Amino acid sequence: MSTVLSTVVIVLASIVLLLCLRWTVAISGRLNYDEKLVDYSVSGLVGSRRFGVGVKKDQHSFSVYLGGRERKFFSFDLGGEKKTKKPEEPSKKAKPRKRRSINHFAMASSIRRSIRWRGLSLNGEFGFNSPARTGKMFGTLMAIGNGLTSHRFHFNIQPNFNRQMAKISGTTSIQLCPAVLAWRIGKVYFGFNR
Repeated sequence: MSTVLSTVVIVLASIVLLLCLRWTVAISGRLNYDEKLVDYSVSGLVGSRRFGVGVKKDQHSFSVYLGGRERKFFSFDLGGEKKTKKPEEPSKKAKPRKRRSINHFAMASSIRRSIRWRGLSLNGEFGFNSPARTGKMFGTLMAIGNGLTSHRFHFNIQPNFNRQMAKISGTTSIQLCPAVLAWRIGKVYFGFNR
């Protein structure tokens, strides 16, 4: 009996510890577009900066891995492109349920207070059919990039006035504590006052 109880206590303590630690969520992506050829890749990692559980999706594969973004310890493939599903037949109409009114502004504010955005990095080259359109977009991106704080946001995007193309890669990461996030969202959802 004591071994079962101690095992349950250890498992619950581990879960509470994991929920109270800060997690990093990192997302990186790449888009290559040249005339009629499109290639993309998206990768997400949940855990610490060097180790976690990640998901990678590109045009031909979908995989889950354990490790870091560059150094994967274990990886397995979940399959390629999606198969189309048959449309489901509509079922009987259910009675409409009462919906709880949620203060969406307070919900967004509580989420914003619980998450720390570590930074954003965009690198690449782009171009449109018209050099004027390319120049206008480049000017807009430079105005946005120079208006943001330089230590958290890095924009290195160059225009290509000769042809329509895009080669862009980006990385961003946020830090959060799941227990704090759940507490703040729960307070707003259930209407508790401060």
